[in-house]
Parts: sequence; C-alpha cells; structure tokens
Amino acid sequence: MPEQNGKQLRPSDGYEIAVTGPDTQRNVQVSGLSTQFTIEELENDEPYQFQIKAQNSEGWGDLSDTITASPDGRPDAPTNVKLTSQNQMILVNWQKADGNGEDLTKYSILVYETDNTEDTKKLYDHMVAPENEGNEEEYLVKNLKNGVKYSVDIASHSGLGESRERSTTVSAIPATTPGKCDFSASAEDGYVSLTLQQPPLEEESQSGGSSVTHYQVVVSEKLPNGVKKQVEVPGKIEITDPKMVVDIGKDILENGKVYELDIRAVNGVGESKEANTVIVKPVSSDTSAVEITVEYTSDDEKTLTETWTIDEEQITGHLFTLKETKEATITVKTRCDRAHVLVNGEHSEKKSEVVPLKAGKVNDVGITVIAENKKDRHNYTCRIHTEDDEGDVKWWVWLAVALGLSGIVLTAFFVYSFCFLPRSRANASSMSEVKHSRVE
Repeated sequence: MPEQNGKQLRPSDGYEIAVTGPDTQRNVQVSGLSTQFTIEELENDEPYQFQIKAQNSEGWGDLSDTITASPDGRPDAPTNVKLTSQNQMILVNWQKADGNGEDLTKYSILVYETDNTEDTKKLYDHMVAPENEGNEEEYLVKNLKNGVKYSVDIASHSGLGESRERSTTVSAIPATTPGKCDFSASAEDGYVSLTLQQPPLEEESQSGGSSVTHYQVVVSEKLPNGVKKQVEVPGKIEITDPKMVVDIGKDILENGKVYELDIRAVNGVGESKEANTVIVKPVSSDTSAVEITVEYTSDDEKTLTETWTIDEEQITGHLFTLKETKEATITVKTRCDRAHVLVNGEHSEKKSEVVPLKAGKVNDVGITVIAENKKDRHNYTCRIHTEDDEGDVKWWVWLAVALGLSGIVLTAFFVYSFCFLPRSRANASSMSEVKHSRVE
C-alpha cells in the first residue's frame, strides 16, 4: 500500500497529476491506489511535463520531480537486425517491434549498395507484412549481386504511421562458394610447384563474391591398378599474396611416381564444390647419363651387349671393341625422365638409336642429353672399335682349300689308274712276246 509521510494511504485517498504542455495546463485527479493512469487528448510529438502528488488524511504532499514525455502512438523501430549472406541473396532477421498499443501492419526493409556514393545508387524498399506470431521476423532479399556490399535498415508501421526511427544499419555481401580458380603446376625434383592466383572479387565465377582466403590441396598417388592412395601433405595453403608460388610435397613425394592433385579454393562461404585436378610426375632434373649400353649381333646370330657405367666426373672416353658387326644399337639411360637424347645428332624419343659402324675403325658416337628447359645438357662420346677381319684367313677357308686340293689329287689318281695304267701293262706284255720270239 502506498505511503505518504510515513502513513499508509487509505482506499479513499488518491493522486493528482499536474500536466503542462503547449498552451495548456491542467490537473488530473486519480482516485484510489492505482499507480498507472492514461492521460488522453494530448497532441502527438509535443513535449509535456508531468508532476505527481499524493493525498491522505493529513492533506496533499509535495509535488514529485518533473518528467518530460511526448505522446507518440507510432510503433518502435525493430531491433537486433541480423544478416546472413547467400548466393545472390541476403536473409534478414530482426526482433519484432513494439506497436505501442497498435497492431503492426508492415515493415519497410531498405536495401542499398553500401559503397555506391552516386545519387542514383540502387535502392530496394521491400514492404513486408508481419507473419510470425513469435518475436522473430525474417525476410529473404533476392536478386542481388554476389561480391557487392549491401546495407540494410528496417522501419515498422502501424495504423498511426511509420516508426519515428529506423533500426540500426547492418551490412552484408551476398556470396557463394568459389568456382574453379586459375593455377598452374609443374613437376620438380621430388616435389610439385604450384603457382596460385587469388581471384578478384569482381570475378564472381571464380571468387563466388567472397575473398578466397586459402586453398585446400589433396595429393593422391596413382597406383598401376587404378587405385588412388592419399599422401599425407600439408593441405592448407594460406594466401599471403595475390599471386604466389608454393612447393607441395618436398621430402615426401618420390621421383618417377604419378600423383593426382585436387585443389579447391575456400572463401567465407566454404570451399569450391568442384576441384581443379592435375596429374604430375616428379622427376629428377639431373640430365647426366647413368649408363650407355651397346647392343649388337655377332656373326653367329648371338645378341651381345656391352654396358658403360658413367662416373660423375667422367665425360668421354670409353672404348667398346666389337667383332664382326656392321651396326649397333646405342641406348642411353639418364637420371632425368624429362630429357631428350641425341645420338650422332639424331633425336631419339626412346633414348636409343641404331648406329651404322665402319669396319676396322674407331667409331666416335656423339651422345647429348638435353633437359626440357634446354638449359641443362651433358655431352658424351661413346667410342666403338670394330676389328677388321678381312686380311685374316679363317679356318673354314683353309678347310675349303685343303678339301679342294684333296679332291684334285684323288681325281688325278683315278684318272691315272683307269687310263694310263692298263696301257702300260699292255705295252709291257707285247714287248715280252717280242723278246720271246727273238729268242727262239
């Protein structure tokens, strides 16, 4: 129960409210013990001063301090406005406004380009009817441009008009996940070098309308059976420059193996739905040769090989001695898979070349290993000596001569035996008869 001067007020006691306004001053009596009273017939938007005093059996008390207020039946502005960026859209959420005794009829949602200072900047004034019975309202603003910053504020309306003030202005940028971004990859000695480009915001197809903050890289080894085996490498690449070069897999990837890299850009919305994929094979950049092999066929149709293993400091000078051959296949094994090989000036894709040889000569075969960058190269000279056997009489020649001579001797013997020997015997018999007759 209210008190006045230390005494409780009885139900028959009350209050008096002094109202002072433009061109008016009046006192309003309030009976009973109620502490709430509505004063009517005031002018909206005009300032009024109010003082209150209480009455009991002892009389009226002193006036209270003066308070000032202006009658206004318009609703309050919405509060707690929040924005959520979406693809070419912004979702607006806010706290329902107080209608100050009146039912709210609509909300005015003003959307405009924040950074557009032109007088013709585009405005979107959406009139939205209250829909939710709870304290939260929402509205989806569509047909916006990704990457453009928009500001939003809201006013509430009732039958008495628009709220005196609008809500606090908040801003957001419509965006979506990035698209495929530009990059290049090159296989190096034991790693992969990536050149990454941060797409500008205006390149909406790549950036999604939100700044790309980093790239996510997944590396998998491609096995011969078609299976992919993921390789553990640091996959998150923070963007420190609009264009930068990053080495992936140093001391992890192996030369000669085939790897697949999936690269996705990530912005404030998320990572790109579709990855850029590249296949790479790290290789040694060393263009020096390891082995030079000479393969040839002997006269007895046997395939023979000679191999020259090259030391690091050895450039030229190995001599192969081959017998009875007119050509040989020179094969060069290098440390660098991305090298071209020239044999006697002829380009060899397979790093091998059939080389004609001159008999009885030392054949100098020039070998050049050239890297793809055409800067790194090594030169070698493979020396092949073919023995000249043309002046030597081979065993089968001697055999043929011996057989030929034996045939001649046997033929002569048979001719003599059948032709000359019988005549000799006949002549001897005749002479014997002649002698015998003479004796008689």
